[in-house]
Amino acid sequence: MATRTDFKKLLKFLFEAGALKKIKRSGWWIAKVKDPESVAEHSFRTAVIAFVLAKEEGADAEKAATEALFHDFHETRIEDRHKIQSNYFKTPHGVFAKVSRDQGTFLPEKARKSFLEHATRESEIVRDADALECALQAREYFDIGYESAWEWLERPGKRLRTKTAKKLWRQLKKTKSDFWWDGLKEKI
Repeated sequence: MATRTDFKKLLKFLFEAGALKKIKRSGWWIAKVKDPESVAEHSFRTAVIAFVLAKEEGADAEKAATEALFHDFHETRIEDRHKIQSNYFKTPHGVFAKVSRDQGTFLPEKARKSFLEHATRESEIVRDADALECALQAREYFDIGYESAWEWLERPGKRLRTKTAKKLWRQLKKTKSDFWWDGLKEKI
């Protein structure tokens, strides 16, 4: 017999997801970025990157994208802490798991299982996607004049694990962020 979905609980989860649109990625304030991206914006592009990396690496792209989409969901409850803050306020690793378990109680059973599941190969890809997304954002900020952002572009290179992510990162360092629209303008 199928369990019934508690739609009121599910709405609680969905409204909490909306909070990620209001939580800014705090590390960018150190680079003097006035209005940095939100956690939701970061999570979206991380999911896109994870999907592509997983396809290239022969892993489960849907699992990787789903895990990436939710990888910072805990920040609705414990906020986004940048590296300087983390030097002073250590979050015990168990806290992240507790927040996820608590948040998962609002999901129907099948969705909860996916929300809480972290597959080994896909998790490695998500970590790379997370680092690459930060590097892409750094490149965008650097290209509009935030020179301090370059450090965020350089840093991920040391911790990337997948071949595809390493190659993409090396190319990113040589590529301006506005090149994507070259040749797309209507010819007059």
